[in-house]
Amino acid sequence: MKRTPYTLWYGVLCPFSVVFAAFCYAQAGSSAFQPGRRYAYAPYLLDDARRGLKFLSLAAEPLRGDLALLDTDGDQATDRVAFFDGFEREHDGRLFDAIEGDVGIEGQSKSDGAVARTKRELAQVIAFVHVRA
Repeated sequence: MKRTPYTLWYGVLCPFSVVFAAFCYAQAGSSAFQPGRRYAYAPYLLDDARRGLKFLSLAAEPLRGDLALLDTDGDQATDRVAFFDGFEREHDGRLFDAIEGDVGIEGQSKSDGAVARTKRELAQVIAFVHVRA
């Protein structure tokens, strides 16, 4: 596990895809994310969004800055989080631009520790989540 500003803020050394998003929203003043409490595990974030808890809700039509909960290993469970940054027009909405933490070279989901702009396939998305506060 890597020691990063994001894991130090959260208080746990862990893969930081979800913690990166929590850190960014908390720094922007969001009440939905708290260090050591919410969130380091994508399925918990998804569950709260489905129930409309803790200022989270599912988003049928994502806006820039919404969270994309991704299944990158094909097991039908969310394992990564990325910031949605718009659909790619030239790919008929099948790809979208994202910003995410703990990615490898060229956006691979290898937890190599980079924060990077990536392109993700819409087919990988389990849900889009809107943060209300």
